Amino acid sequence: MLELLLIIFLILVFVTYVLFDYDVMAPPFLFCAMYFFSLSCAFLNRLKWGIALSGETFIIYLLGAMIFIGIGLLCKVTLYSDKNNITKVNIRRIDINPIITIVLVMLCAVTLYLWIKNVKDIAGPSTSFSNMMEKYRGKTSYSFEDAMPGYVQQLAKIVLASAYIYAFTMVNNYMSKNIKKIDLLNFLPILLYVILSLYDSNRLNLLQLIATIAIYFGILWNLKNSTASGSIKFVFKLMLVFALVLVSFYGIRLVVGRTISKNVNFIDYITVYAGGPVKLFDMFIRDPIHHTDLWGKETFISLYNSLRKFDPDIPKYLVHKEFRMYNGIDLGNVYSAYREWYADFGMNGVVVLQIIFATFFNAFYFKLKSIGAYNKKFLLIIYGYMASAILLHPIDDKFFTTMVSMGFITILIVFYVIYNITLKKYRIIW
Repeated sequence: MLELLLIIFLILVFVTYVLFDYDVMAPPFLFCAMYFFSLSCAFLNRLKWGIALSGETFIIYLLGAMIFIGIGLLCKVTLYSDKNNITKVNIRRIDINPIITIVLVMLCAVTLYLWIKNVKDIAGPSTSFSNMMEKYRGKTSYSFEDAMPGYVQQLAKIVLASAYIYAFTMVNNYMSKNIKKIDLLNFLPILLYVILSLYDSNRLNLLQLIATIAIYFGILWNLKNSTASGSIKFVFKLMLVFALVLVSFYGIRLVVGRTISKNVNFIDYITVYAGGPVKLFDMFIRDPIHHTDLWGKETFISLYNSLRKFDPDIPKYLVHKEFRMYNGIDLGNVYSAYREWYADFGMNGVVVLQIIFATFFNAFYFKLKSIGAYNKKFLLIIYGYMASAILLHPIDDKFFTTMVSMGFITILIVFYVIYNITLKKYRIIW
């Protein structure tokens, strides 16, 4: 079953590449490419993990892809118009107000200081940075023993939004081939966000940031070029960057407190993280956990966290799923996006939520492409930030679990305010 599914997804990668006009940023292509990578990692460990996919797992993976591709084609036909689309644009340099940038950097630096101070207070006496992060994660992520103060969490949204907006600016200026020394200043908000994520022991944030930067590169490249041969070259460049990201992801595992993986080699670590969800989801299908105490418990955890402020009777629960092992091998606790949906709503929920997921991102992308993405920079920035959920779908759900919430509305407002004071209203030519 696994071998057949792997072959099917390999075919789908090529099919979506052609169907969507050699556009490597088309959501269906990205979706199939990431699942092919995940299945490939699982295939490398098929004997060690004893993978023999159930028929239901096979159907869910295949049906999910068919839904995404089918809706992608529908959105392309109905929302995308070559007549209105700007196929080639001149990528122009963006000059951001240096005064506002410095003020934002100072605010982000203060937020980082408060974050680090609270991390140290929560963790308590520690022998090393890695030990401190392990203790911090244990008290905040795997129990209700302690938590980061609310005002610091809200300030952290400014750091997040600043990082993504300045990341887009740096990508834009690189693509414009008009880089100046002042652009080094624009790198600071990104650096501060990276440091904050490390002190949050959150590598998924870093993966999301890198995925978004890749999406910004891809979309701007598409706006600037339109040949299939150039697209193939760009794919190889993305593959090289992807390989470097995997090496970095492995390299910082001990720094952020994943000490249990100290003696795990690179191949085993990466394939467990990327391919483990295939085995884990199949184990879950065979031995599922369905929730009856709270509707949509796993899928809408962020929404429930927001609603709990108005209704304290909503019970608290941890976001983390159960860890599972096979023949003494720890496979972790990430099951792909389908896990939450199946646990909460069964097979019908998987179909309905995948339809919503696919419709949102395909409609967003093809409408943005049709109206001329470069003339709608704010929407482009937001799309890139949200579309990382497509790349992370084989690992976990980042759409319903984090973006469907009142807290995400706050993030969008912060994005809009920072965008307006940096890229739109107070631009100074430097």
